Amino acid sequence: MGPDPSNYLQYFGIIYGLLLGLLAIGTYENFTSTDQAVASEAAALLALYRNITSYPEPYRSDFRTLIRDYARTTIDDAWPMQRSGGIPMPGANNPVIGIYHRIAEFEPETRAQQSVHEATLRQFDTFLQTRLERLYTIASSMPGVMWYTVALGAIVNFVFLWMFNLSRGNHLLLGGIVSFFTGVLICLITPRQPVSR
Repeated sequence: MGPDPSNYLQYFGIIYGLLLGLLAIGTYENFTSTDQAVASEAAALLALYRNITSYPEPYRSDFRTLIRDYARTTIDDAWPMQRSGGIPMPGANNPVIGIYHRIAEFEPETRAQQSVHEATLRQFDTFLQTRLERLYTIASSMPGVMWYTVALGAIVNFVFLWMFNLSRGNHLLLGGIVSFFTGVLICLITPRQPVSR
């Protein structure tokens, strides 16, 4: 009598389950860090928007327009591209550069304006940092070799199932249950394609 395939399936199932579990944890951490980066950038942009309300005209209106343009461009163009794994490349009409140039052009005339201007420059630096953190999260994903290991593990899992001496109906039932559960886990940890939000 040959070796019992159930022992091999059990040992392999533990190792494969650990791999899928670790990948699920890594994927969740990536999702959480991306969500945090987006929230930090939004908070920094809101604080910058509040700071510019103390500027005199026409700077105040110009800043508001530039910040609104940046928010609209990020929501409509950058986020959908980021969801699909692309890195948004700033063009010639990049609102961030426009905001920076407009801030640099301002010449404070009073001590109060000087204080507001310094606070705005610090807030702009914070905004730039949070924006870079969000852009960095695009590149932080699981290595491709991990996904090849998951696919290979699924194939090995099915090979072990075929080694059982079962009737066709039981083979189909057992294989279907294991395939469904494995597929659900892989779909859970696979990077998402663009979705509407």
